Amino acid sequence: MPQPFISITDFMEHDQALAMLRAFTRAGGDKIEHKMGVGVMTHRRILHGIRSRWANSSPHPHHVAEIFPSDNNAFNVLHYVDYEGIEVPENLSRAREAGGKRLHALQLDMCWPDPGALFTFSQMHPGIQLILQVGRDAFSQVGDSPTRLALRLMTYIDSVSYVLLDRSMGEGLPMDADDLARFVVSIKATVPQFGIVVAGGLGPDTLHLVEPLVKRFPDISIDAQTQLHFGRQQRAPVEWPRADRYLRRAVEMFADT
Repeated sequence: MPQPFISITDFMEHDQALAMLRAFTRAGGDKIEHKMGVGVMTHRRILHGIRSRWANSSPHPHHVAEIFPSDNNAFNVLHYVDYEGIEVPENLSRAREAGGKRLHALQLDMCWPDPGALFTFSQMHPGIQLILQVGRDAFSQVGDSPTRLALRLMTYIDSVSYVLLDRSMGEGLPMDADDLARFVVSIKATVPQFGIVVAGGLGPDTLHLVEPLVKRFPDISIDAQTQLHFGRQQRAPVEWPRADRYLRRAVEMFADT
């Protein structure tokens, strides 16, 4: 089972990551099983120097690697967005290069990418773990069936380490723990080697949304994004005091399991 983590997405600077790691440690994060996920966003268009609506939340590719800290409590993740699935092995290799030597994983914000393409990438870059997002369209394509979703995931066994269940897809929409639990149970029964991440509307004031899942599956990972931004707006900057409170309360939640 891969290492679980408590993640924040949308870091733009190295000092932000260091500050949150200090907050994580102060909260007792170094005494639980979870690491702190340091999430940085990028997009296929950004990596190719093309204008994109993701520009405000994505650092220049030349600056991505310097954001990631060298810390035993950090799990450094570059989120790669490409719902068109263009030249996947080549562009994932470009993302991996941008992530630098401290990168631990790539999160694939894609809709059921070609398993062969991911296998090719994983053979080229065996030290990088892959996190496969299952977003709204991906859920829809398996008919919102836990069984069909788990069977679809079997085609990624040779390349993917984690699956992210995320109906919100960065929009701050609140998760439904009962709904997600059906999928967690099916994944654990069918592909137990996958780490499971859940996201959707998580922040310092909404961790109760995920608490039923944490109590039932204490090895689960969580990710927060838009609920940590000023005004809860996806394109606004992260409000770091909110992120600090989220980390503290999340660590307390997992410590109690």
